[in-house]
Amino acid sequence: MPNPVIRVEKNVEKIKDKVKIVELQLSKRISDLELSVGRLEERFKEIWELIPSLKDRAEEIEDLLNVVNLGIVDFKKSMEELHLRVGSIEELPGKVDKSIVEHNEKIKAFEATVNKLDDDLKALNTAKEGIVMKIDNAIMPNIDIVKESGEKNRITIEEMKKDLENFSYLVKSFQRTIELSDIDSVIKRFDLVNSKILNIEVQIESLRGRVPDMSTLDKEMEMMKARVQEMMNAVVDRDTRVKESEATINIIKNKIQELKFVETVESLRSDIKEKEKMILINQMKFDDLARKFEKSSDELSTKIGLLENTMRKAKHIDLIEAISKDVHDQVSYLDDTRSNVEKLSSKVEKIYFDMTRKMNNMEMLESDLKKVKLAIFEMQKNMDESRLATEVSGVKRIASIRDSEDLRSTVKEIKEKIDKMPEVDQGKISTLENELSSLKKMMIPTVYDTPVVNKDSSLIAMKEVISRLDSIDRRLNQLEMKNKGRPIILE
Repeated sequence: MPNPVIRVEKNVEKIKDKVKIVELQLSKRISDLELSVGRLEERFKEIWELIPSLKDRAEEIEDLLNVVNLGIVDFKKSMEELHLRVGSIEELPGKVDKSIVEHNEKIKAFEATVNKLDDDLKALNTAKEGIVMKIDNAIMPNIDIVKESGEKNRITIEEMKKDLENFSYLVKSFQRTIELSDIDSVIKRFDLVNSKILNIEVQIESLRGRVPDMSTLDKEMEMMKARVQEMMNAVVDRDTRVKESEATINIIKNKIQELKFVETVESLRSDIKEKEKMILINQMKFDDLARKFEKSSDELSTKIGLLENTMRKAKHIDLIEAISKDVHDQVSYLDDTRSNVEKLSSKVEKIYFDMTRKMNNMEMLESDLKKVKLAIFEMQKNMDESRLATEVSGVKRIASIRDSEDLRSTVKEIKEKIDKMPEVDQGKISTLENELSSLKKMMIPTVYDTPVVNKDSSLIAMKEVISRLDSIDRRLNQLEMKNKGRPIILE
């Protein structure tokens, strides 16, 4: 089974990679938005450049209208003068006809002038309408272009929202994968380990009536050795007695032969054979019991070793729980980052709405562009803060792993096991002690002395320390099993 610490670290690295990918996608979207805003600025600059020329043309038209109005005023003054002169007709009867003719000519001239001015006014109106149409033709495509660009920006923002939703779904699925596959499996495995430990404890309790207590195992072994020695002495005494009995029987047989008690001798011989069979059966039963005792002792030692190994591994539950908590914190931080990105997206959408709503008001465009740039700057700032917080959290997690008391207690337990090993495996013990010393040197520096840039190298070093500790522990367990499996020499 792979180390849970390494598995959790790989999951955290995957989360960081996904966050970096999302940051790159957001940066690309922001760059596209900035380019679109730049294009909008260029279009509005072109429109602003057209506005002064339109103003000049409108001023020229106003000047022409003023000239026409002045001509009309002059004509009215002339007509008034004409009426004044007509009032003196009675005084000037001889000059009336001539004056009428002259005035008629002047009237015709004025009428021609008025007609000409009317034509000029109509031409000016036609020119004004053409200019207005040209202005509309010049402005409307730009407005359509601006609207099209705004529509593209809206589509881009919707794509960003979809990307953010996809990222949210990935984060939630990853969180659900961590919660369902990693943490639950680890909890189930430890529940299984705890159930196995309870079963072992029940078996040990059931064996306590048959097997000596481990606290007094040495004394019981000495007593058992003494009992075995006594039984062996009893067997030797019995053999001696059998030999003595055989000698006595031979003597008795000779006497019986001498006395010719044949039937009595045959009965005694059968009794002796039965007793010899009983002695052999008892000897075989004793040997069988001795083998069963040795087998039970070996099985009990193996189970106790497995129990010790399981309990030693169970000490790392707190470390795994801390790492799991760190992973949950990272996931919650990603959720907060997602909510911040959604808020920023809503701000951008609001700014886009305000920009399209105020498109006809050219004077408010510059302030809206400033708001867009400010929102983009805030978005970049929040992303930088998120990335910095993620790096700081990773550094703190490395520090918590390196400064963990569980690793130091594991090193201490391994050192105590090495000191308790017999001198038979002195070469292997020296190798293990050298490796343990090198691991202690690797664990001396603290993560706070290491800059943030080297956090990956610190994490690799911690992985190497944990893997080497596991290797030393496995070899120690193998040596312990080997020493416990050696036969017991009875003195």
